[in-house]
Amino acid sequence: MKRPELHTRFWWVFLLGLLMGSSLSAAEPAAAPKKFSAAIGGFLGPSFSVELTAPDTLTYTHTPRPKGDGLHPERSTVKVAEAQWKKFRTRLDAAKVWTWKTDYTNPAILDGTSWKLAADFGDQKIETSGRNAYPAQAQFDALLAAVEELLGGKTFK
Repeated sequence: MKRPELHTRFWWVFLLGLLMGSSLSAAEPAAAPKKFSAAIGGFLGPSFSVELTAPDTLTYTHTPRPKGDGLHPERSTVKVAEAQWKKFRTRLDAAKVWTWKTDYTNPAILDGTSWKLAADFGDQKIETSGRNAYPAQAQFDALLAAVEELLGGKTFK
């Protein structure tokens, strides 16, 4: 009788291990962020913005340089696959955006370029912005390139 009891315990331990293993994989963060938005634009130049509107959808807005008859924003949606989100996250990690300061402002310049970034991947979050000042240039350029790639090549600069 001891042998079947041992056998039964083995199966209970095995099943418990399977259940725990599946719950651990379910706890992995999703590839898509919970929150994502970014924007950049010049005082008299064009502006660009992107915002997460669904786990697989971004809304991209480009406002060309103002003309005499006012601003005319152009909006489109961009679908983003899980693999694209994973690559984007890797690029954000490489650009070290999680270590950026909250604010980069050059008070000596009143016009020029303003930018912002907000992202929440669950395990990492950032809200940062600037006016005519930036983190390290290579890191900031990497962010801009990563956003353009996420947008399928649409301009973001």
